Amino acid sequence: MRSIKAKKELIVAFILMLSLVLALGGSAIAQNKIVYWHNEGGNVVLFPQMKEQIADFEAKNPDIKVEMVHIGWEIFRTKLRLAVDAGAGPDMAEVGYDTPVVYVGLGKAFCVDDYFVKTGLKWTDFAGQLVDSATIGGKHWAMPWRGDTRAMWLRTDLVQQAGLSLPEDDTWTWEDFKAFAKKLSNPVKGIYGYGFPAALNDQDTFCWFQPILKAYGGDFYDAAYTKSLLNNEGAVKAFEFYASLVNEGIAPKDVVNWQRSDMENMFYAGRLAIMQDHFGAGTAMRTKNAALGTKITAIKVPRGPVKKATFGAGVLHLGFDKGKAQNDITWKLMEYMSCNFDVQKQYYNEKDPATGLLTVHREPALRKAAVMEGDWPYPGDNIWYEKVFMTESKYGEAPPKIVPREGFGVNEPIAMALQKMLIENWSAKQAADFAAAGYNKQLAEAIWYPGKK
Repeated sequence: MRSIKAKKELIVAFILMLSLVLALGGSAIAQNKIVYWHNEGGNVVLFPQMKEQIADFEAKNPDIKVEMVHIGWEIFRTKLRLAVDAGAGPDMAEVGYDTPVVYVGLGKAFCVDDYFVKTGLKWTDFAGQLVDSATIGGKHWAMPWRGDTRAMWLRTDLVQQAGLSLPEDDTWTWEDFKAFAKKLSNPVKGIYGYGFPAALNDQDTFCWFQPILKAYGGDFYDAAYTKSLLNNEGAVKAFEFYASLVNEGIAPKDVVNWQRSDMENMFYAGRLAIMQDHFGAGTAMRTKNAALGTKITAIKVPRGPVKKATFGAGVLHLGFDKGKAQNDITWKLMEYMSCNFDVQKQYYNEKDPATGLLTVHREPALRKAAVMEGDWPYPGDNIWYEKVFMTESKYGEAPPKIVPREGFGVNEPIAMALQKMLIENWSAKQAADFAAAGYNKQLAEAIWYPGKK
């Protein structure tokens, strides 16, 4: 009897142990988690869309839970750096196109190449400037998510008032652009042909200067990262061009105080004939003033004497190295957000929840996802998007791939040099030498750059 009882107790104990193991196993599966930091909590169009996508991802991957953490852009980069340095960073983060190199240089990111091969896609299927920013040391470290290309917005009503016709933007140069913008300037009426942000502490200063710098043959560093090229002949000409816009009355002297919003407000008010901005600016400006829908058009960025260059930015998803097991899980979400055609197509077909109309703020990173569907709110939108912004995106380039000792620092030498030139009447050569010295200092103190030993 005792033997039979012992056997029964053993069987019961085994069943209980098996149940416990299964329960723990199920709990372990359910506890697979991706902590995902993003910046879109305040975006009334994109954030609800993202939440739906995350819910769909979790339904298709019931063993994974995604914890979405919103942090505003204004503090995101600083908070991310502090968290990662402290070993408390997320598994995956939405980052600007200047950021992947920082965490690759610090040894905190994981390479996505082996994962990407299995998708069947090619890197050429994605926005070039984002692939460029994800490529460090011949490998890819982040997944392009959403693009953001700049082109020229033009007030057609001001063009008509000046008795002009729209430029041939397939062939025009920056010198052609300058001559055209000068004809649009009317100091008596307080109208300027062109304007740009050049404030000292505004990152956009760097963004607006970059296309002209590259177009004239200047660059931030040489290919081997041995020195800055911000004072070569091409860079000096780019500084000269910028100064001439103000000195000849094409742009107001107050651009030294302008941030991006100041430029946009001047354009909205009809005091600026041309501005360089992203596609979403078209939706934004007509949300403020519906009448602008018939008074604007988008045209291509001019080419320079050396090449054509645009400012093409956007955001990527960067995965932080937490060991292969967690990296495998994180990759699943990165792949879903970037390589899934239906998900990427939604970014192109964003709809304003209030109007139900298309309101694209950024372009899908997966190029074939940009298909013409839905009801566009204003005539010309689909043409501008396809014929201008999509075309210009191939001329975008990533910023310098360098990790400064402190912060990010890419904007400060440029912004200060422009201030000196436009306020203190420095020559273009003086400004270029000053900017180059700033970049060479960053290079000497850098934590990492390609080829650093």
